[in-house]
Amino acid sequence: MLIVVLLATGTTGCTLVDTNTPVQRAVTAIDDALAQMSNQSDKWRDILQNTIAKLTDQAQATIRNELTDLMQRTIATVGTTFQCGIVDFLGTRVREHLESIKAHLLGQPAPAPHPTFCQPVPSTVDVRQVRSGQPDHVDFFGYDFDTTPPLKLFLEKTDTSRVDLTPKLIMSTHYQVVLPFGANGVQLGPDSKALRLSWNGVDLGSIAVVQPSIPQCIDSTVFSNTGNTKTTFDPVPKVGSGDADFWQGGNIASGASQIAVNISVTPVVVPDQISATISMRAEEKGGDGTTIDGSKTVVLYRPPLGATIKSILSGGTAFAWSTAPVGMVFGWDNDTREIQAAPDSIIKLMDAGGFSGGTLPLPGNHGQDAGHAAGTTAGVEVTWSEMKVVIHGPPPGVSACSG
Repeated sequence: MLIVVLLATGTTGCTLVDTNTPVQRAVTAIDDALAQMSNQSDKWRDILQNTIAKLTDQAQATIRNELTDLMQRTIATVGTTFQCGIVDFLGTRVREHLESIKAHLLGQPAPAPHPTFCQPVPSTVDVRQVRSGQPDHVDFFGYDFDTTPPLKLFLEKTDTSRVDLTPKLIMSTHYQVVLPFGANGVQLGPDSKALRLSWNGVDLGSIAVVQPSIPQCIDSTVFSNTGNTKTTFDPVPKVGSGDADFWQGGNIASGASQIAVNISVTPVVVPDQISATISMRAEEKGGDGTTIDGSKTVVLYRPPLGATIKSILSGGTAFAWSTAPVGMVFGWDNDTREIQAAPDSIIKLMDAGGFSGGTLPLPGNHGQDAGHAAGTTAGVEVTWSEMKVVIHGPPPGVSACSG
């Protein structure tokens, strides 16, 4: 009796499942396909076609469509991502989809498809080429890119921080995503290191960003192109309460006053420029003490982009000239340094050394009121010499360097 009960219980359990329903026949067909895939994954196409051929019942149309879509999807991947070079790659993806279809038929939770990264094209991007427009985009190839959660793309910087570029990513197909460069895409900077495709917190693949190589900085000698150029400081501002002429008491009949004159030209060298300050003071010794006093700074040279100034080898010597403290009369004497003298003008020639090498006149007699030079026409004109300058910077044709 016990034997009968046990046999009856076992028999009842077997008959609960009808193995001849369309669903069960489909499950059996898929199980057969999975078994074949385990040993012959490279035959995935033949196995799928044979499985589809077995599903002839009208109730199995949906399953046939799913398998047909799987085959076409996989064939498309063959044509587009052949560069994967992995024999088992396609077979693995087919097997995963068969498992998912089977789980759906049996009312079981289907495993989430796992996107597979294959290869980027190109494998590296050169920042200089990207800026010139070639390439104008990069491609990531793989499979099941249309999964959940969605793919993400990050720009990794040299300090290991990441910028989320996912909004720039374009899903071309389930096996190809595109990242454009340029105005509507991504701009690469000097700190860009890599583009990383990620899914569910895990990096699937990356494209290295190649930065331009930076040459060593060098010292080189250049010329300032200032030879024989002129700067006029005219007028020099009038100061004090004296009138505007350098004659005794403003009376031309009394003759010219003694004038104490001081002129200096001082170079200023900083890393990004060479400038010079022209200073002049002329004070009437006697009369009403007419005085002019002021300075003017001019930039003479700036280095090329990316370079700094180290020194001046020649042509940049400071100089100064002064009369005797009691002053001297500019007019009607035999001073060989004097070229011309008049109430409104003092013109002086002198050796200005390396910084000038030319005339240093104090021009006048050319204003609207030639008899009132102070603050209007009295001044100084400097003729510059050529400077030989040592700079530290990039080699010729390069805009940046290191060291």
